[in-house]
Amino acid sequence: MMLAPAAVSAPLRVVGSSALFPFIVAVAERFGYQFDYGTPVVESTGTGGGIKYFCSGSGARFPDIVSASRPMTLSERALCARHHIEDILEIPLGLDALVLVRAKEGLFFDLTKDQLRQAIEDKAPLPLRWQEISARFPDEAIKIFLPPQTAGTREVFHHIVVGDEGHERQDGALRSVADQESVIARKLMQTPDAVGVISFAFLYKNQDTLRPFKINSVEPTLETITSKRYPLVRPVFVYVKMDALKEQKNVQAFVRYIASDCVEVLLTRYGLVSLPRKERVHLRARLDQLITGPHKSRGLCQG
Repeated sequence: MMLAPAAVSAPLRVVGSSALFPFIVAVAERFGYQFDYGTPVVESTGTGGGIKYFCSGSGARFPDIVSASRPMTLSERALCARHHIEDILEIPLGLDALVLVRAKEGLFFDLTKDQLRQAIEDKAPLPLRWQEISARFPDEAIKIFLPPQTAGTREVFHHIVVGDEGHERQDGALRSVADQESVIARKLMQTPDAVGVISFAFLYKNQDTLRPFKINSVEPTLETITSKRYPLVRPVFVYVKMDALKEQKNVQAFVRYIASDCVEVLLTRYGLVSLPRKERVHLRARLDQLITGPHKSRGLCQG
């Protein structure tokens, strides 16, 4: 049963995380097919760029929804507040993980989280080759391809591995590539002795060409991410302006759809781990309290 179309002046826009972009596009396309609100326009701006755009104002010129591969920061909430956007709903989508990968034909070795930090951190002595960190490692130059500093994946990687007080080395061993993980993947195929940092969700779709490193002897899998045994796990989010949620039927329908069982199934297809059942039930109950009207968050998976 489709919902009745609302008087909407512009299509729903979702900006944000490049790592979550394929998943959000898939959700938007299914939503557009299943409901009478049209297919939302999804833009890959990166988490930081998307939140800045989201916080820059209200109305049709600005997006009402942003996806994020990390939590919104206090400074970003302050930016929103300066533009009179103070009531924001945080929706946890599930779990992803950061993975260190290289082309399948490259050499692989088990890293600890501390050894990975030694390769990344700007702290003397700076190792130039992996073998300087451990005699068990190959005699290869340290070359790590990363998303740019503005990407949520890069920010979370720095937070988990180096720490907020640490600094990344600036000698060329770390190479900022692009916010699009497909670009990092192409460069890894051209440079088999390099490694790259991508999301598990991207690796999940590209296991034919890329292979992950174990961290602390744990391989990233859906099971080790669910249990959080893999050490580089991160939560991912969607943020929604509450004014839009209260007033716009298309925003209400899309937010409920994100929290529905059918989208929870999509999560796994895209290498994301869904929230525990108890948390999903709590989220849907909260949405039913926030959004008035006859259409509840359950029963939205017809078609």
